[in-house]
Amino acid sequence: MKQRFGWVLVTGILMAACGAADDAGQAKSSGANVPGGITGGGSDAGAGGTSEPGGETSGPASGGSEYAGDGEDSAAWADAGVADEWGSGGSSGGGAPQQEAPLEGAEVDDNAAFAAFLDYYTRALDSFGADPAIHALPLNHRHLLTIRDAAGHTVPDAVVHILDGDREVALGRTRADGRFAFFPEGLEPEKYVVEADAAELSARETLLASDPLLTIALPAEVPAPEAHLDVAFVIDCTGSMSEEISRIKSTVSSIAARIEADPSHPVLRLGLVAYRDRGDAFVTQPFDFTSDVAAFQREVNGLAADGGDDFPESVNEALHDTMRRLSWSPDGAVRLAFLVADAPAHFYDDEQYTYADAMREASRVGVKFLPIASGGADPVAELQFRQLAVYTLGHFIFVTEGGGSAAGSGGSDYAASGDGQQLRVEALDDLIVRLVTDELAAFTSRAVAPADPSAPPVGP
Repeated sequence: MKQRFGWVLVTGILMAACGAADDAGQAKSSGANVPGGITGGGSDAGAGGTSEPGGETSGPASGGSEYAGDGEDSAAWADAGVADEWGSGGSSGGGAPQQEAPLEGAEVDDNAAFAAFLDYYTRALDSFGADPAIHALPLNHRHLLTIRDAAGHTVPDAVVHILDGDREVALGRTRADGRFAFFPEGLEPEKYVVEADAAELSARETLLASDPLLTIALPAEVPAPEAHLDVAFVIDCTGSMSEEISRIKSTVSSIAARIEADPSHPVLRLGLVAYRDRGDAFVTQPFDFTSDVAAFQREVNGLAADGGDDFPESVNEALHDTMRRLSWSPDGAVRLAFLVADAPAHFYDDEQYTYADAMREASRVGVKFLPIASGGADPVAELQFRQLAVYTLGHFIFVTEGGGSAAGSGGSDYAASGDGQQLRVEALDDLIVRLVTDELAAFTSRAVAPADPSAPPVGP
């Protein structure tokens, strides 16, 4: 059985999505199709199957990419510091139970340490890049584009067109901090033309293939936007996730309340895609965005963990529904998708949509992926999740073992923890809320993006 360790918090939002856990849910076999870890250092798989309704510390962590296999008994959980109930640092509302040592997690911004990410990426592809579930996109060339107005403020949700001569080779939207990541993916022109559009303003600049950074200034000031926020939770609802799911339902309302209490007073909409795998009772169950938190809670409460006889799951189908069956706000919004899972995407020969397609589509629509890896996730899952995050300017998140340690839970040593970054470890629900409110702060204050791509955005 895959390790069922500490998603509770993160999943607090997310896996609540999966609803009441089914202790009788089938556990997945942890030994199937799990490649070895990275030492020192594809083909498309997509939505071919039909969707069916139905306390903060910081510090380095150990490297490697080897994951634990079988599940643990209650004594092992106790030894690992996981209480029967989990709590939140500062949750309001929702009646979430409290525990002395809430579950913890860490997050990695691979775009802020891009050289370290590329080193990891090269080693990972060398080790198991031939796995058909992996889509080995060429990510070694990245251009970070920043859109500003005439007053120097960054412009969120600006539309960016990238042209090679008269041919449009990329289209997307800036994120909350006014930045857009362009990955040429094998294109080799000496220069591009970049056009930025926002608030009926437009500007053009030339981007040289050798330039990692470009700033485009619009000809007038852009008014500060109202905070509209779409948050989707994409949840693995197979049997091995039952422990997390059973402890999450009470957190959805609580975390929503904390987000809505942000000074930006966002107009919040919540959406959900629950998924399992082919052969289970359902493959995907999407629930479209709603501003009614109580209605969202009811949808969450109706789900259960079950199925998932093998290790990989229908992540590709779930991401297809995330991008195609949820009604993302068309303009002027922060769009976030939390993928919570302990297994990689399943490869099927007949699939037409892959997580790589989801990455590109999210870049176009302006969706930022923030994948969360649970204990027991394997190196293939880590690679897929980090690809999703880096391409969309998101963060990779993983559950830690507790007690302030940055080591992965359940014996999972994520390569992300050894990439030379000082990891910030905190309660998982606090981590989720912080990442969301950081996006809102950037969106509404229009922080000035850094000139150095390895540095985080700074305030105005």
